[in-house]
Amino acid sequence: MFARPSGPWMNLCLLAVFVLTIIFSISTLVYERRDLPFTCRTWADCGFLERPSYKHDIPANLDVVVDQGKSHDDTTFYTREILKLPQPNLLILIVSKDSGSWGSDAMSSGRTPADLIDMLIRTDLDFTSVSIGILTTDRTEFDAIKKATEALPFARASIYLQQPDENRPEGSSHAITGDDSAAYIRRASIARARNYLMLRTVRDEAHLLWIDADIVELSEGLVQRMMHQANSNPHVGLLTARCKLRSEDSDYDTKAWRIHREGEEGEGGASRTASSEDVTDGEAAQREYEGMLGAVGLARQSSAAAELRDTREQAGELLDGTAAGGDDSALVPLDSTGATILYIRSSLVLRGVTFPPFNVVGTLWDHEGWTGMETEGICYMAKRITGKGCYLLGGSNYVRHADLGTTVS
Repeated sequence: MFARPSGPWMNLCLLAVFVLTIIFSISTLVYERRDLPFTCRTWADCGFLERPSYKHDIPANLDVVVDQGKSHDDTTFYTREILKLPQPNLLILIVSKDSGSWGSDAMSSGRTPADLIDMLIRTDLDFTSVSIGILTTDRTEFDAIKKATEALPFARASIYLQQPDENRPEGSSHAITGDDSAAYIRRASIARARNYLMLRTVRDEAHLLWIDADIVELSEGLVQRMMHQANSNPHVGLLTARCKLRSEDSDYDTKAWRIHREGEEGEGGASRTASSEDVTDGEAAQREYEGMLGAVGLARQSSAAAELRDTREQAGELLDGTAAGGDDSALVPLDSTGATILYIRSSLVLRGVTFPPFNVVGTLWDHEGWTGMETEGICYMAKRITGKGCYLLGGSNYVRHADLGTTVS
């Protein structure tokens, strides 16, 4: 009864259907699915993995108290606290600038505060024993963070909105470290922001955890293992873990390092020693070169900073091919840490350990030090104020950084 269509128009229609089918197939493999968390938005990344769900019981009839307004320093704040809960044991802290701070992966749009919450859900922490504090400089992000944290029973959520801080004290020096002026100002500003959030937020939590805004994945059990290590080892003050990108052998966080000690094996198994040209008259009497572990005079600070950059051992070097690299419970001593992931025993903060907003190592009355700003100085402070050290977790412990991001550490 009906004639079957034929001719060039039919061929064009079939071609169009074929082309659209190909485009749709490619898009499902490349572009994000917005109903899934950031780490699994592309089909190529994780197939049909479901969005994480919070598995702990939420107490009924929660007694929630909200406080918001402006503090005396013109900081806008919002706090949400659940009453009649046991004192939270862990405080998680994040500093962000704006929507770009959350980072993004290749073939995916940028992350949001909701993606941060998804990542925290995957840690399997009971949020009724967790406080969270976040500082931002963007009003839209401030509102988005409030909304994201309201969905789950954090014992206390503290959100702060501040104007960007890009001031630099007069007379400060940064040339020795190799930082340009913009980098120096940025790191000093970040240190002040970290200190503000940390000191404003910490109460009686035993454990404090910094996570950079553009960290997208934590290895299974990492947070719990950090707290366990601190509880089991009184000498531990701060802990970090290797930070990588998608590549298994990548080493993203260049601020986590250890100074090479005299007598330690260097490349090729040879012990590293200094040439006689590096020894000053005052040091010659010691018959031994102390390097960066001893006092560094003003005349040698620039060369010491250059030597430190050339000889320090990064997290990957301390783990790859070593016993610690295969031991999840291994603790490797560090002289400096980053804050892509950073555990701090909160008692250190209560005793004055903070992020130096200037180069603290080698500081004189009229001269700034030659290294040790922000995260690179907090281990130095912790050792001298409390006697506790910084350590790198070995084995399979890691965090993953977004492919594209604006990490603050």
